[in-house]
Amino acid sequence: MPSAEAQARYPLTQGVNPWLVTVSVMLPTFMEVLDTAIASVALPYIAGSLSASNSEATWVLTSYLVANAVILPASNWFARRFGRKRFLLFCVVIFILPLYYQEILGYTAFTAGMVVGPRGIGSFIGSPIIGVLSQRIDQRKLLCAGFLGFAVCSLIFSMINLDIGPYTLLIPITLTGFALSFVFVPMSTMMMATIPRKEMGNATGLSNMLRNIGGSIGIAMATTALIRRAALHQSELGSHITPSTWVFQQRAAAIAGYVGHRIGPAQGRPGAMGLMYGLMMQQSALMAYTDVFRWTALLAFFCAAAAWLFKKPDKHAAPPPGVH
Repeated sequence: MPSAEAQARYPLTQGVNPWLVTVSVMLPTFMEVLDTAIASVALPYIAGSLSASNSEATWVLTSYLVANAVILPASNWFARRFGRKRFLLFCVVIFILPLYYQEILGYTAFTAGMVVGPRGIGSFIGSPIIGVLSQRIDQRKLLCAGFLGFAVCSLIFSMINLDIGPYTLLIPITLTGFALSFVFVPMSTMMMATIPRKEMGNATGLSNMLRNIGGSIGIAMATTALIRRAALHQSELGSHITPSTWVFQQRAAAIAGYVGHRIGPAQGRPGAMGLMYGLMMQQSALMAYTDVFRWTALLAFFCAAAAWLFKKPDKHAAPPPGVH
């Protein structure tokens, strides 16, 4: 039962549907996650429109996460100063406007939602399950299981090739969202286990800020690794492709005949060289992605082992409020 002081400070309002409050809180969260996904999906189009490389376009997503991280520590102060409801409504009004620009630029929320939907479904299924299990099972076991599941999914992603279909990775993507729900809730619970309740708002802001900064650093490191590994694989593949080899001459002649039939004999051989170069770039990029997925899997396995370095929390510790 709440104390008399708490009741006086936060009087209860009668007649408010709790489901309406739940939906009102969930929709801005959904919009924030969807906007991050849209920014990720739109990166190639942004790079093409600005004549920028993929590494330069990645700064769009990095800047988004950094800007989000900057405001998070101050969110608790704003909520106390102006009230949680007024602050939430103000943030929602400001946040909705960029979506119109995305529609004008052709970055539809529907397309991005279809791409990342399975991961969201996995998180949606895993969240209530982790809420029940966290009251009965050691948080470290749940955290370890989440990292192990993410590592296995990353290993599956590392086996992709250019012949996969649109539904080939449906199950791994869904399981990735399910596994991540087993990571964030136990980690947040154990991080906040020793924080006094009066400092919970500040600690939550700092925790979310560090999470976003870590995500920005991770994106920058992954992009750098992709660029360098793609260049390395391109060099390795190029060293085995020389005009003097019989296989190269045979494939070039076949492609040149096809291209020449389409756009003219004079453009047959240059077109064949361009297509073969594009295939080499495509293969080198694929190999770079598989490398990064393998490294991600190794990092997740390491994190699964490091989860046991946490101090064992209370058996019935509940997830802290405000952490997602």
